[in-house]
Amino acid sequence: MEWVRDDRMVIEAFDDYWGERGNVDRVVFLPITEDGTRLLSFEAGEIDLFHGQVTPGEVPRLEATDGITVTRSTGLGHAYLGFNFRNETLANDAVRRAMAHLIPSEGIVARVLNGIGTLGVGPISPESIYFADDIPRYPYDHERARALLAEAGLGDGVAVRLHTNENPVRIQIAEILQFEAAQVGIDIDVTVEAFGAFIDRILGPDKDFDLFILGSSVHPYASATFQDLHLVTKTR
Repeated sequence: MEWVRDDRMVIEAFDDYWGERGNVDRVVFLPITEDGTRLLSFEAGEIDLFHGQVTPGEVPRLEATDGITVTRSTGLGHAYLGFNFRNETLANDAVRRAMAHLIPSEGIVARVLNGIGTLGVGPISPESIYFADDIPRYPYDHERARALLAEAGLGDGVAVRLHTNENPVRIQIAEILQFEAAQVGIDIDVTVEAFGAFIDRILGPDKDFDLFILGSSVHPYASATFQDLHLVTKTR
């Protein structure tokens, strides 16, 4: 066994294991933080498998590449816009609903995700048997957003900060939201950070952010997802 920080971790089969021996004698874990570099290493045969996303723009190329089989299926992951309720402006329900009406979800799926994805209305996938179809939708509607902002007393506009990490999809979504919000008087300052610094900001005690864009995956079973969400609420 071997561990070199930020370089590799090597584990080997334990000869005295009480059960049946596995088919793999040795596994080497390599930290490859860039999506593009990770995919190129996979295509070159330098790694056998990886945990991480394939950016949507790469999928058509991979589907056309000999020796690679691409299987499409609806997953359990989702991207979302988070709000800091310590910000008095964002604690107002009307402001959050206004922001929801500014998200061109269909356009994001079509253009940013290259048509690879489905419209989400919550953390539970529409493909799940636990999905509730009666969840309220917030259609893309600038006029409704303006009305809600006026209801909240923000007819003259407001400025907020949005943080996300170096994920290219999240960056594009942040830029789209920044543009859309500007049309109704919301000035969004976008900051892109390394993932570690970003997570520390979101989960740390200071909560030094207004909005953030992040992604998550849920359990196939609703009870486990419910438990996770409530545990997160209690600990944060």
